[in-house]
Amino acid sequence: MNRLTRSAIGVAASISSIGAMGAGDFSTAHASGYGTANVLADMPDSDRDQAVLNGSITCSIGSEVLGMYGLTTPNATIVTDLQSQLKNEGYRRGGVDGKLGKYTCMEILEFQDDSNLYVDGIVGRQTARELDLKATIKPQDTKNPNPDVTYDIDDCKNYDVWSADTIKAVQKSLRVRPDGDFGDKSCTAMILFQDEHNIAQYGRGYLGKRTLAALGVANPVKKSGEGSISSTEFDAKTACPRATSCEIYEDLTAQMGYVKQNDGNPKTASGKTLFAYRIQSGKPGSESDTGLFTLGPVEYGPNGNPWKLSTMGSSDGEPNLYKFRRLMPVSGVWGLEGIHGSKSFGYGAGSSGCSRVSNKTADVLANLRSNTSVLVQGVKPVYAQK
Repeated sequence: MNRLTRSAIGVAASISSIGAMGAGDFSTAHASGYGTANVLADMPDSDRDQAVLNGSITCSIGSEVLGMYGLTTPNATIVTDLQSQLKNEGYRRGGVDGKLGKYTCMEILEFQDDSNLYVDGIVGRQTARELDLKATIKPQDTKNPNPDVTYDIDDCKNYDVWSADTIKAVQKSLRVRPDGDFGDKSCTAMILFQDEHNIAQYGRGYLGKRTLAALGVANPVKKSGEGSISSTEFDAKTACPRATSCEIYEDLTAQMGYVKQNDGNPKTASGKTLFAYRIQSGKPGSESDTGLFTLGPVEYGPNGNPWKLSTMGSSDGEPNLYKFRRLMPVSGVWGLEGIHGSKSFGYGAGSSGCSRVSNKTADVLANLRSNTSVLVQGVKPVYAQK
């Protein structure tokens, strides 16, 4: 069987999965009113990820792209190139192994969605060109017209006053990974955009309303909690020198967490927000507990490894909790839940009662003092439970 024949089979599998949605795993999505023109784009990310995990959605390399690489190029070489480019774009969370597995498939779908491509899981000509796969790059063919021109975050201003959703909208328009974290790539893309559209004269590197309007961000929203700062600027050791200096407030309804100045009342968290972060709380059947807790010490794996293995294990037997901090109920009973980074943050619901956060956030929270007060309130919304 030649490579083009194998590709046709992979493409057929993907289309078959999509076509079965109305009567199969995705009937709920249709019943909820999601569009059918591009069903996978209309599905909530968590539903789509779960469908990949249970095998209802598969991904493949398109025949045109296989042809670009040549029929003698091994599949593993093409997938390695694909994974490397996904990693460069900020989508690849695991290693580069040359295997088109389920997590690689999730990342392909996410990239297509974020890039306003047709979301079908097939790495065709358009997806390949957007990722700058080696076989598609021609001399002087690049998304950045000035590839040697880069800027760092210090060249940009006023980005830190906008909410994560507004930053994501900016990044989508700039065709930068929309993760809500305005870093060097976002800064470079914005300045190049300002230069190209003659906006730099109003403040080069300044993310203001004029730039937002030019990018098509219609309703920009500033951060809630005036004065909150990004993970690259927040130093917990300095801002919270004692356990009583700060407190954590986690809102399960908003799926957000906040490090705040301690207001002195264990039942409220009305102090100034110093740092805000996204969470994924417990999945259905093992929802995160609400109430008042204190923060335990960072729990490490063997030999000081920041990753430790959950008491429930992990699917691959590998350590799966990054810089885990146990939440100790004020009653004094040993806590079972905690806050931790995760390899699967962003994929569906959270773990068995814990609050999953990004590894970058876990690095920040690791510097908070043990016994810092933690108040958890709210109810996880239905959209985030799937």
